[in-house]
Amino acid sequence: MALKEQIGADIKAAMKAGEATRLTVLRGLTSVINNKTIEKRAKAGAEATLTDEEIQQALATEAKKRICLSYECVSHE
Repeated sequence: MALKEQIGADIKAAMKAGEATRLTVLRGLTSVINNKTIEKRAKAGAEATLTDEEIQQALATEAKKRICLSYECVSHE
């Protein structure tokens, strides 16, 4: 199963289980993937899609942003 499809399935499971926090995170991941897809289409053309490797790279970048933000919040307290 492709990574994007797995995230979609996880969203459905989180909805059914009533896991609001997990659902919010997964929707954020979907948003990042969609934004990167739009960015790639603007550069490459109308039929461009992201590979699993590109998705993993985009999610890793977002994770690094969150780690830095949480570290800054802790260091300023």
